Amino acid sequence: MLPYFGQLKLKDITAKRYQDALNDLKDQGYSDSTREGIHRTSRMIFRKALEFELIKKDPTEFAYLKKDKKTIEQLEEEEVPKYLEKEELALFLKTAKEHGL
Repeated sequence: MLPYFGQLKLKDITAKRYQDALNDLKDQGYSDSTREGIHRTSRMIFRKALEFELIKKDPTEFAYLKKDKKTIEQLEEEEVPKYLEKEELALFLKTAKEHGL
């Protein structure tokens, strides 16, 4: 968040500015998990600032992360990971034990 707020004082960061920064991260192509980590860290910082009475209101309190909703067609196109069935796994483990790597 430094590129967005590095030159501002904590008290000058508003809820709108914070939400705009989160939205911009999405527009820049950051993954959902990366943005969630950034948001979580920012919330910790602002909660500590509240605790130390550096700010009166937490701008991250009602912020949310926008996520893309996938269509049924997009979900159907995704490749499903392949897992071994219970019997296949048992055979694999038995074979690995008997013959090693």
